[in-house]
Amino acid sequence: MNKVLLSIATVALAGSTMAQSPQLSFGADIGLPLGDFGDVASLIIGPSVGFELPVGDNLGVTAQVGYDFVSVKSDFKDFFDKYSMIPFQAGLKYYFTEQQMGAYGHAQIGIHSSSVTTPEIDLGLVKVPSETTTSTNMSWPSVLVT
Repeated sequence: MNKVLLSIATVALAGSTMAQSPQLSFGADIGLPLGDFGDVASLIIGPSVGFELPVGDNLGVTAQVGYDFVSVKSDFKDFFDKYSMIPFQAGLKYYFTEQQMGAYGHAQIGIHSSSVTTPEIDLGLVKVPSETTTSTNMSWPSVLVT
């Protein structure tokens, strides 16, 4: 009996989720580095994909991931072969009028993984090999009202 109830509940939940209208979006991330990071990098740009799942009359759960290329300033090009970031954010979107229509508030929080590859350096008698370093940091909460 428990298996039958579990199956019915699963089908009902899947049906209600499918009756909603999940949204998939594609876009571009563009960023201007600030502070110490702005001394090294001039621009961040890359593709991103987002997803929204309605979970109530005016509420949606969101997720967004991208792949961002970091443009290094000319003074630092000898120190970096490749610099990239993968941001992942999740959040909630609240529509003020009706679901997935009109003005909304959107709050997100997440992580971003950075990858830096340095070139091989030939010092004559010694060669310093190329190295890739990665780090993961928290992406600060962002809030958007539109």
